[in-house]
Amino acid sequence: MNSTKTEGNPSPEDRRRKKTLAIGLALVGILVGGSIWGSSLSAASTSPSAVDATQAGAAPPPPAATPTPHANKAAPGTAAAPAPSTTGKAAAPAPSATGEAAAKGKSEAELAATPQLVSAPVAFTDSASLRPGVTATIAGLRAVAGEAVVPGDIAGPAIRFTVTVTNHSAQALSLENAFIHVEGGAKRVPALQLSGPGATRFPASVDAGAAASAVFVFSLPLDQRDHVQIYLNHQVSSPIAAFTGAVPTSGGKS
Repeated sequence: MNSTKTEGNPSPEDRRRKKTLAIGLALVGILVGGSIWGSSLSAASTSPSAVDATQAGAAPPPPAATPTPHANKAAPGTAAAPAPSTTGKAAAPAPSATGEAAAKGKSEAELAATPQLVSAPVAFTDSASLRPGVTATIAGLRAVAGEAVVPGDIAGPAIRFTVTVTNHSAQALSLENAFIHVEGGAKRVPALQLSGPGATRFPASVDAGAAASAVFVFSLPLDQRDHVQIYLNHQVSSPIAAFTGAVPTSGGKS
């Protein structure tokens, strides 16, 4: 018997089509739901907690470099910076020339390297000029027994005398560097200065219009006393004063 379609009552073909459509829609829904669920899992994997967990497992940054004991050492071929001064003191200036040395524009070192002039010798009884307004005299020449007071002294026959410097100038005269030199005999043998008996020194200076004296003792053999030279060098900037003559061989004065 052939089926006939009745109004309001669907045919078997219509029912099959509806069933097929329903199944298709269900499959589509399943596929769409699975896609959404997968997207949710992916988002969860990149959440802040996941990022924090990843960063927590990362290796810490390397520590900052620390200076080594040779960090301040200069590289080869370069000069190291000089260390700061610890004393704070400036270098001492070179000594300047004084007196006539300064007036002539020469340093004391230059004058010391220049041979000094020696004035014409005078007798022991005369005065010698040291510079304008300044004179020197020798008095009290006598024979004494030299004493060995300090190391280097040799006791024995000696002479003793007094040298007086008179300052007639208007300025004080320094005697700090003044010294006496004695030579005896025809060969002018240098005599050894002794510390006694009774030897004294010049003061540091002699004021204007004043005089200063010192006593000197020199070892001198008896056979060298017929011709004796006594030299007074008071400053390298002035000529050397010279005295000459015979000196006593016994206790008397000349």
